[in-house]
Amino acid sequence: APDTTHYVGVLFDRLGEGFYMAPVFQYFGEENSMKDWSLAEARKEMSPDWKDYGPMKIHPTSATQVVLDVQGYAVYVYWARQNPESKAVYLLMIARGFTTAFCEAYPNVNGLESVRILAK
Repeated sequence: APDTTHYVGVLFDRLGEGFYMAPVFQYFGEENSMKDWSLAEARKEMSPDWKDYGPMKIHPTSATQVVLDVQGYAVYVYWARQNPESKAVYLLMIARGFTTAFCEAYPNVNGLESVRILAK
């Protein structure tokens, strides 16, 4: 519903040499229940399954994360890009067969390091 406010929490995290993306969508929420999460809380609340799909693919101005089903077909495809001036992160998600989402998100300022891996 494009006329209704929805919320997304996206954890960009580094494990070893790779960066990982873990999004959580909150549709039709009265308020953003993720806005005060610390990094420890975000890591706890995000599903650990995202680690199974491998690191994000980093491109010159964006990053992608593909989630495959057991047959190897894409179930979710996420694209993320950061606006270098505003630091907003643009997230596009396509879920196979049932939904798409485009979000404009801003880095959490609750002691978390700002997202810089997508900016040139």
